[in-house]
Amino acid sequence: MRIILKIIWAVGLIVVLSSFCAGQNVFIVHSEFPHETLTKKQIADVYLGRCIRWSPVLKAFPIDQGKDSEMGKAFLSKIVEMYGWEYENWWVEVSISGQAMPIQIAGSDEEVVEYVKNTKGAIGYICASTPHEGVKVVAWDGNREF
Repeated sequence: MRIILKIIWAVGLIVVLSSFCAGQNVFIVHSEFPHETLTKKQIADVYLGRCIRWSPVLKAFPIDQGKDSEMGKAFLSKIVEMYGWEYENWWVEVSISGQAMPIQIAGSDEEVVEYVKNTKGAIGYICASTPHEGVKVVAWDGNREF
């Protein structure tokens, strides 16, 4: 019985913690990224494979949290303005056409931070409270969080 109660408590804690970041997500970029702010359109274009370079010498490397995660759903709704199934279909078409390579999917905020820290031109999104030493938070259209 004690084990069952511990499992229920742990699951409840995970649910509480996962909902804690709703509306408090930020975009992070590599520490040497040359800009402090981006537009919503720039971010959406990178995540849709429409833009594959930040500049002539800096390739864009987006990393995603996944269309089914709460953070991924918030990102798709507020930034890309698509449902998960639309985003998935978009990427099937883009991949088949050869216009861009599919985006890497992360399993956690920590994985996003590590990828962005080690990849020039990388962009990702994480919970604002996640430790993110070695990367830079960028604003979008005057907003810091989404």
